[in-house]
Amino acid sequence: MPLKVNFGGTVPFSTIDWRGKASMVIFLRGCPLQCIYCHNYKLLEDTNYVEQEEIEAIAEFVKKRSLFVAVQTNGFYPAVVEALLKKNLIDKIFLDVKAPLSDETLYEKTTVFKNLVGTEEVKRIAKELEEAV
Repeated sequence: MPLKVNFGGTVPFSTIDWRGKASMVIFLRGCPLQCIYCHNYKLLEDTNYVEQEEIEAIAEFVKKRSLFVAVQTNGFYPAVVEALLKKNLIDKIFLDVKAPLSDETLYEKTTVFKNLVGTEEVKRIAKELEEAV
């Protein structure tokens, strides 16, 4: 079954998001964290599912023009990023970490929402990130 991607949009040509590099940034939509201070709040809930192949085609188009491809994500849904990495279509991942993972109290203040995302989910994200590196 093809992987669906909750596509949030792109910055087609950026010299700001990745200092010193001309790149396209892909935003993935949907975040269960719902942080009240999120600067990407427009990407929280709406859905715009596309086939993974569409994202791959965009990345290939950009890379053929000697630009770099970066993905902005909170790491909560790693399957899409993993699939793009395996095909060598991502040059950089901008991982939105809310607070030091070593400080559980601070993380609870910034990211943990009762009945939505708890400490266990945050620990799972940290473990998956560790395994991916």
